[in-house]
Amino acid sequence: MEEKVVVERYGVKMVELGENAAVYVNGERIFEGEFFEAGRVYTEKEREAKKVEKKEYRQVPTATAHWEDVLNYAISMYDAGFHEYPDSEEAKRALAERYRKTMIENGETEIPVLKSVAASGGGSSPDVLSIRGYEVVEKTVAARGTSGGVYVPPSWIGKRVKIVRIDP
Repeated sequence: MEEKVVVERYGVKMVELGENAAVYVNGERIFEGEFFEAGRVYTEKEREAKKVEKKEYRQVPTATAHWEDVLNYAISMYDAGFHEYPDSEEAKRALAERYRKTMIENGETEIPVLKSVAASGGGSSPDVLSIRGYEVVEKTVAARGTSGGVYVPPSWIGKRVKIVRIDP
């Protein structure tokens, strides 16, 4: 049977073998078995190869979790990188909501989400964040009534923005 590469990163490769799959590390086959189990082995070996530090997670309710957290969790747990990832944000949101509905129906009432200094109200070292966008401005927040605020260019009116605090 011809092997079809499902996913390959950091010298770790998972290939489809009909109903089963195999995992290779640096060209050496280390596992062959059920597709789901191969996905778990692949994920574990990829993390080792990537030398990812152990990250801390917090449990959040599936029903109220941010759609990106739902999608990231679902794809990492159920699709092991071989699901065709949608291109548009609208399609990603729709996929996340389908996963959310399925998880809730199956009794998964909470999902793990990476702990964030910002989410916990601050800390001694900043998070490293990756944000996709079109333009960045750096401003100092000024008092605005009972709140704080920044002025942005008029061309941003009606556009969605993300605000990141960079000082502790």
